[in-house]
Amino acid sequence: MQDLAERCPEPLQMILIDKLAEPLLEEADKGPYIVCALQECRRMNVLLGEINKSLSDLEKGLNGQLNMTQAMEDLSEALTLGEVPGRNPFHLCSWEKHAWPSRKPLEAWFSDLLRRQQQAGPAPLRHPHPRSSLDSQCSACAALHSPP
Repeated sequence: MQDLAERCPEPLQMILIDKLAEPLLEEADKGPYIVCALQECRRMNVLLGEINKSLSDLEKGLNGQLNMTQAMEDLSEALTLGEVPGRNPFHLCSWEKHAWPSRKPLEAWFSDLLRRQQQAGPAPLRHPHPRSSLDSQCSACAALHSPP
Protein backbone atom coordinates (compact mmCIF):
# COMPACT_ATOMS: atom_id res chain seq x y z
CA MET A 1 0.00 0.00 0.00
CA GLN A 2 2.75 2.45 0.94
CA ASP A 3 4.61 1.64 -2.28
CA LEU A 4 1.54 2.45 -4.41
CA ALA A 5 0.91 5.68 -2.50
CA GLU A 6 4.51 6.80 -3.04
CA ARG A 7 4.55 5.90 -6.74
CA CYS A 8 1.12 7.35 -7.52
CA PRO A 9 1.63 10.48 -9.63
CA GLU A 10 0.11 13.86 -8.90
CA PRO A 11 -2.95 14.90 -10.94
CA LEU A 12 -2.30 16.61 -14.26
CA GLN A 13 -2.30 20.42 -14.31
CA MET A 14 -5.45 21.00 -16.33
CA ILE A 15 -5.10 24.79 -16.35
CA LEU A 16 -1.80 24.53 -18.21
CA ILE A 17 -3.11 21.80 -20.49
CA ASP A 18 -6.25 23.80 -21.34
CA LYS A 19 -4.11 26.84 -22.21
CA LEU A 20 -1.94 24.73 -24.51
CA ALA A 21 -5.03 23.23 -26.14
CA GLU A 22 -6.92 26.46 -26.79
CA PRO A 23 -5.21 27.53 -30.03
CA LEU A 24 -5.02 23.94 -31.30
CA LEU A 25 -8.78 23.35 -30.95
CA GLU A 26 -9.44 25.83 -33.74
CA GLU A 27 -7.34 23.89 -36.26
CA ALA A 28 -9.61 21.57 -38.24
CA ASP A 29 -7.09 18.77 -38.69
CA LYS A 30 -6.01 18.69 -35.03
CA GLY A 31 -9.29 19.46 -33.24
CA PRO A 32 -10.58 15.90 -32.75
CA TYR A 33 -7.20 14.72 -31.46
CA ILE A 34 -7.02 17.60 -29.01
CA VAL A 35 -10.51 16.85 -27.69
CA CYS A 36 -9.51 13.20 -27.25
CA ALA A 37 -6.32 14.20 -25.40
CA LEU A 38 -8.25 16.57 -23.11
CA GLN A 39 -10.81 13.88 -22.29
CA GLU A 40 -8.02 11.46 -21.48
CA CYS A 41 -6.38 13.99 -19.15
CA ARG A 42 -9.63 14.62 -17.29
CA ARG A 43 -10.35 10.91 -16.92
CA MET A 44 -6.80 10.33 -15.70
CA ASN A 45 -7.27 13.04 -13.05
CA VAL A 46 -10.49 11.41 -11.80
CA LEU A 47 -8.71 8.04 -11.54
CA LEU A 48 -5.64 9.50 -9.81
CA GLY A 49 -7.85 11.41 -7.38
CA GLU A 50 -9.75 8.24 -6.49
CA ILE A 51 -6.53 6.26 -6.00
CA ASN A 52 -4.89 8.93 -3.83
CA LYS A 53 -8.02 9.46 -1.71
CA SER A 54 -8.73 5.78 -1.13
CA LEU A 55 -5.11 4.96 -0.25
CA SER A 56 -4.96 7.94 2.11
CA ASP A 57 -8.24 6.93 3.77
CA LEU A 58 -7.04 3.33 4.15
CA GLU A 59 -3.78 4.45 5.75
CA LYS A 60 -5.69 6.67 8.18
CA GLY A 61 -8.08 3.81 8.94
CA LEU A 62 -5.23 1.42 9.67
CA ASN A 63 -3.59 4.03 11.93
CA GLY A 64 -6.81 4.53 13.87
CA GLN A 65 -7.43 8.08 12.65
CA LEU A 66 -10.62 7.04 10.80
CA ASN A 67 -13.19 4.32 11.36
CA MET A 68 -12.67 1.45 8.93
CA THR A 69 -15.48 1.37 6.38
CA GLN A 70 -16.48 -1.47 4.11
CA ALA A 71 -14.82 0.32 1.17
CA MET A 72 -11.54 0.44 3.12
CA GLU A 73 -11.86 -3.26 3.97
CA ASP A 74 -12.48 -4.04 0.29
CA LEU A 75 -9.46 -1.98 -0.77
CA SER A 76 -7.28 -3.73 1.78
CA GLU A 77 -8.48 -7.13 0.57
CA ALA A 78 -7.85 -6.26 -3.10
CA LEU A 79 -4.34 -4.99 -2.34
CA THR A 80 -3.60 -8.14 -0.34
CA LEU A 81 -4.74 -10.31 -3.25
CA GLY A 82 -2.79 -8.22 -5.76
CA GLU A 83 -5.83 -7.29 -7.81
CA VAL A 84 -7.17 -3.96 -8.99
CA PRO A 85 -9.80 -2.68 -6.54
CA GLY A 86 -13.20 -3.12 -8.14
CA ARG A 87 -12.52 -6.45 -9.86
CA ASN A 88 -14.85 -8.07 -7.36
CA PRO A 89 -18.32 -6.75 -8.30
CA PHE A 90 -19.40 -6.78 -4.64
CA HIS A 91 -16.61 -4.48 -3.44
CA LEU A 92 -17.48 -0.89 -2.64
CA CYS A 93 -14.05 0.54 -3.47
CA SER A 94 -13.43 0.59 -7.21
CA TRP A 95 -10.55 2.03 -9.17
CA GLU A 96 -11.54 -0.10 -12.12
CA LYS A 97 -14.76 1.81 -12.81
CA HIS A 98 -12.68 4.95 -13.49
CA ALA A 99 -10.05 3.13 -15.56
CA TRP A 100 -9.67 1.46 -18.94
CA PRO A 101 -10.76 -2.14 -19.47
CA SER A 102 -8.01 -4.48 -18.29
CA ARG A 103 -7.58 -7.90 -16.73
CA LYS A 104 -3.98 -7.40 -15.61
CA PRO A 105 -2.93 -7.97 -11.99
CA LEU A 106 -2.41 -4.91 -9.81
CA GLU A 107 1.35 -4.43 -10.40
CA ALA A 108 1.09 -4.66 -14.19
CA TRP A 109 -2.03 -2.47 -14.17
CA PHE A 110 -0.28 0.16 -12.03
CA SER A 111 2.72 0.16 -14.40
CA ASP A 112 0.26 0.79 -17.24
CA LEU A 113 -1.23 3.64 -15.23
CA LEU A 114 2.19 5.26 -14.83
CA ARG A 115 2.93 4.94 -18.56
CA ARG A 116 -0.48 6.30 -19.51
CA GLN A 117 -0.09 9.22 -17.12
CA GLN A 118 3.29 10.08 -18.66
CA GLN A 119 1.75 9.97 -22.12
CA ALA A 120 -1.22 12.13 -21.12
CA GLY A 121 -0.81 15.81 -20.40
CA PRO A 122 0.96 18.49 -22.41
CA ALA A 123 2.96 16.06 -24.62
CA PRO A 124 0.08 14.93 -26.89
CA LEU A 125 -0.95 18.56 -27.36
CA ARG A 126 2.42 19.42 -28.88
CA HIS A 127 2.04 16.71 -31.55
CA PRO A 128 -1.64 15.73 -31.48
CA HIS A 129 -1.90 14.06 -34.88
CA PRO A 130 -0.20 10.65 -34.90
CA ARG A 131 1.04 11.07 -38.48
CA SER A 132 2.59 14.46 -37.74
CA SER A 133 4.16 13.38 -34.48
CA LEU A 134 7.86 14.04 -34.24
CA ASP A 135 8.20 11.97 -31.06
CA SER A 136 9.10 8.29 -31.15
CA GLN A 137 5.89 7.61 -29.18
CA CYS A 138 2.50 8.70 -30.42
CA SER A 139 -0.90 8.69 -28.76
CA ALA A 140 -3.24 6.03 -30.04
CA CYS A 141 -6.75 7.28 -29.28
CA ALA A 142 -8.19 3.76 -29.40
CA ALA A 143 -5.87 2.71 -26.54
CA LEU A 144 -7.12 5.41 -24.20
CA HIS A 145 -10.07 5.21 -21.79
CA SER A 146 -13.27 3.92 -23.24
CA PRO A 147 -15.92 6.59 -23.70
CA PRO A 148 -18.55 6.60 -20.94
